[in-house]
Amino acid sequence: MKTQIPSPPPADAVAVSDSQSPSTADERQRDIATAAYYRSKARHQVPGFVPGNELEDWLEAERDMEALWAGRR
Repeated sequence: MKTQIPSPPPADAVAVSDSQSPSTADERQRDIATAAYYRSKARHQVPGFVPGNELEDWLEAERDMEALWAGRR
């Protein structure tokens, strides 16, 4: 049985932790996971996802989010 990954909300509806860095580790992980999801989705123009590059997607998303949070401080 194939595991379904739930679709997150549209990018413009994603709630990135208010105006500062996330206040909990769970919020931080949620924000990075959402950013990694959209990074992967943008790379795959076919329906569904092709395995591979998960670590790179996560690390790039983490860098993007850290830069975003740093700019909001």
